Amino acid sequence: ETPPAYQVACPVPCAVVPLGCTPYMVAIHNGVKIGESEMGPKVAALVVAQAKESSADDEVKGTADGDDEYGLITAPPVETGRAPFTPKTRSYELRIYSCDDWNASLGTFTFEEDECVMAMEWVQLPGMQIPQLVVGTGFITSEDLTGRGRFLSFRVACMDARVAGSGKVEATEVLGVSTAKLHKTPVGALAVWGGFLAVASGPKLQFQRWTVGVGFQPVAQVELGIQISTLAAIKSFVLVGDVRGRVHLVRW
Repeated sequence: ETPPAYQVACPVPCAVVPLGCTPYMVAIHNGVKIGESEMGPKVAALVVAQAKESSADDEVKGTADGDDEYGLITAPPVETGRAPFTPKTRSYELRIYSCDDWNASLGTFTFEEDECVMAMEWVQLPGMQIPQLVVGTGFITSEDLTGRGRFLSFRVACMDARVAGSGKVEATEVLGVSTAKLHKTPVGALAVWGGFLAVASGPKLQFQRWTVGVGFQPVAQVELGIQISTLAAIKSFVLVGDVRGRVHLVRW
């Protein structure tokens, strides 16, 4: 049960929220200012994962010639028979909650099959009227298939000061996709630096700028030659960690 208000004197944990699935990633925004002395609700973005059994009648999907703009291979190179056991996969879902009420989600978004969420950040770049939630994903199906990923940005209606002040938000309008771009490699890390969004896609580090009416646009990039695992902004540098345990300092 959720207490009426969060207080330091409350026993730990001060709230227990049954989700029915495994929480995987969380990002909280402190809300937007509505008036001189009023703040909008604190909003939490929560990614949950749920195990899903594949049906025994499911057939291998995809094409060997590529089925998207990059011509990525999504079908195994050899014929495969039925598995001796029922395979299990994880299905990922994005949920938006108000920190004042965790009993029901304000909006949800279900990711594609075999799509894994790898990074998530709240951002408000120059030109953005309201904060947006950016998410990096990767499609992990088999070592024999081409890896790919997506960069998505979501507009959360209750983060708009005008909407938050009215107190009227339809559940179907809370969460909307503003940007969805396919990458050749998984998008594994995100960070805000100097008014730009740093996006790590495989070994490539890309800086993107937000333009009103256009959205995110890449303006610079650098190839590090190895998979990027994490990003952090430190003063005028971007700290980049790779899968071999090394750290790179990048400045643009």
